[in-house]
Amino acid sequence: MSKPPVAPTTVPTAQQLAVTGPVPPTLTITQYKQMADAILGELSNIAGLMPQLEKQVATRKFVRSHLNARIEFLETAVAAVEMMPQLQVLNKLDVPSAQDALQFITAFRPVLDQVLALAQALKFTLDSKRAALTTDAQNIYRISVAMAQDGGSGALSAHVAAMKRERRRRRPVPEEQEVPTTEKLAA
Repeated sequence: MSKPPVAPTTVPTAQQLAVTGPVPPTLTITQYKQMADAILGELSNIAGLMPQLEKQVATRKFVRSHLNARIEFLETAVAAVEMMPQLQVLNKLDVPSAQDALQFITAFRPVLDQVLALAQALKFTLDSKRAALTTDAQNIYRISVAMAQDGGSGALSAHVAAMKRERRRRRPVPEEQEVPTTEKLAA
């Protein structure tokens, strides 16, 4: 399995050191880390371009239970209130606000679709790379165990013991994931 490319590190300027502090000498900044940092920066810029997103005031249950209405129904209801004075006086639907909501939904649904497709592709790529690396690591572990049993060096036995320890270590139970907010993206 090939290793990810490593970009050479550069010596930080005095101004960079004043802002970020000294870079630990053992830190290797890879090309992937630089790319990920650039993408995170762009995501923050994109979040800044978006209109104010809703804070989670309504409950998830309320939101989920009201997503079953077709857009065409919503458009027809707005048009009916807009054209019928007897519906307007009821003050049950604010036409300008409803039109704004429809325009927002229509404009940003393709954005959401593309972001979700990118997220799915990224997740699959991460999982695929991890699966390939897991296969290689398990093969090395099995070969190392066999070599250590055949009288390998003490250093090999130490590596086998370390791999065995980490292989048996249980992963921590993941905490409930938070829904990312624009404040977190912009941070």
